[in-house]
Amino acid sequence: MAVALAVALAAASPCPPALQALAERAWEFRARTMPFSSDDIPRLERPPGLVRSWSRKSVERQRAEAAGLRACLRRLPEAQMPIAQRVDKRLVGSLLARVAWELDVNRRWERDPTFYVEQALTPLLELLVEPPPIGEARARELLSRLRNIPPLVAEGEENLGPAVRPFAQLALDALHDIRPKLQRVASGVAPLLPPSVVRAELSRN
Repeated sequence: MAVALAVALAAASPCPPALQALAERAWEFRARTMPFSSDDIPRLERPPGLVRSWSRKSVERQRAEAAGLRACLRRLPEAQMPIAQRVDKRLVGSLLARVAWELDVNRRWERDPTFYVEQALTPLLELLVEPPPIGEARARELLSRLRNIPPLVAEGEENLGPAVRPFAQLALDALHDIRPKLQRVASGVAPLLPPSVVRAELSRN
């Protein structure tokens, strides 16, 4: 199925003729689909209003899009490229290999409950660590990410197989007293929201 989807995707999105354009497409794909991480690593800027999904259908789409990009990368002739471009090409290949590793080797999305804790809470943290003021765009993005939490939790319930005890315990520890903690965050953030954003909406989410 993934191969068929990759072929369909490639047909719908012709391969860019140059490495630079392909690299831009690969990074745009990564910004849309890279899992949020609580690790202290450089993070990508995400598209505004991004709604993340880890449903099985969404994972299949990620596999297909990555396969289409890998196929495009293979078609780019390397022999005539300057060494710097060859390095860039291999870096793009490394990016796409990382996607395959996350989805099909490490597979946290279907065996580690802490993955869904990260997908739910880290997007909020990334917005809240930025210093005030909170403008309308950031406030709207905050509400959008809050609304994304229930679907992510539901997808986690559907995807996760039999619990691995250490992973399950880590998730339980991370969620200990989570409701009062989030209520304190909401109380602290609400006064900072611009008047155009209804503050009661933050509490409801």
